[in-house]
Amino acid sequence: RWITPESVLVVQYRASYVEYPSPGLKLISINSVYCSFVNFYIYINQTDPDGTLTCLISELLDSESKGEKV
Repeated sequence: RWITPESVLVVQYRASYVEYPSPGLKLISINSVYCSFVNFYIYINQTDPDGTLTCLISELLDSESKGEKV
């Protein structure tokens, strides 16, 4: 399996996850459908509807503070 059981729940919610394939290396996979021009829902609510971008920012800041490669 590529992802942990904990990540499965996150994938089911927002189709994104974070894994550590090796020490010091973080893999962040995000659902980028928000940027799709055919995603008409983004025209209704242009914020971060399920927290994906907030989570991405948090993970990147965390990795920066720990000196991890992403």
